[in-house]
Amino acid sequence: MIGRPPPASEKDEEENEEEDEEEDESSTPAGPMGASSGALSIVAAWAPELRGLGRVFHQGRSPKSRAGAATLRVEGAPPIRAVVGVGLVEAAAGTARVIERQHPRAIVLVGTAGLYPVMPSRPGKRTPESKAAAKTAGSTSTAAGARVSSTADTAAALQVGGAVIVRRIHLASDSVAREEAYLPEPLPLVAEASAELVQALAAATGLPIVDVACPLAITRTAALARTLAGATGAALENLEAFAVARAAAAANVPFAAVLGIANDVGPAAHAQWRANAERAAAAACAAVRTWLGQITS
Repeated sequence: MIGRPPPASEKDEEENEEEDEEEDESSTPAGPMGASSGALSIVAAWAPELRGLGRVFHQGRSPKSRAGAATLRVEGAPPIRAVVGVGLVEAAAGTARVIERQHPRAIVLVGTAGLYPVMPSRPGKRTPESKAAAKTAGSTSTAAGARVSSTADTAAALQVGGAVIVRRIHLASDSVAREEAYLPEPLPLVAEASAELVQALAAATGLPIVDVACPLAITRTAALARTLAGATGAALENLEAFAVARAAAAANVPFAAVLGIANDVGPAAHAQWRANAERAAAAACAAVRTWLGQITS
């Protein structure tokens, strides 16, 4: 999620949506601790980002008759929606809670992201922590495996309103990027999505595959956006992907993320996010629905 907390009216909607999420979770019988329920958990930072999935994800219910609607199932278990919380700390705790309650076979994050003004194909100053990752993160991939190496190609592939598949997530820090601080060596700085899930999502949707940076706070200046993009080699910024990926890895649960691009990272980001967040999240959800429709048909 990129943007400030929603106003009160939107928060009321979120609380109503969260009641639905709790109902989804409670409808799935929990297996023994550490055992998989066979269900796919589809999570988001807050409830509005899950709306594009529709009611077909409620277990034990059939949607009202409408064209093309069908209950989507993965190995006999319908996917379950859940809200994990906004930001690194809340999303990590929320994902751990989802894993404890649902014992999922895999976790897919949907949400929104901001587009950095400097793409990873351009040269940029890199911190020592990011140099090793930068060797393999220097460009963007497409579903067919072709490299999007030029600025023009990348700009065409990534734009507000579109969606992407996440390959690698970098923990980002403005003070580290400016070499004013450092992170202790044992601290993981990069999280990986499941290669199998990334390939399956890409084959089903044709979406570009990118790296994402996860800072603690939303970047407000173009200068800092360029610094973080150059330091991490990431194309996008999102606040939760690293946390969800690390929580999933700790439980040995495969992870993937599909993010809609809601804004350009910089001073106009919040206004853009408010205007485009719904459309961007819907694009991410549509991609997940396309993938599920293929693997469950």
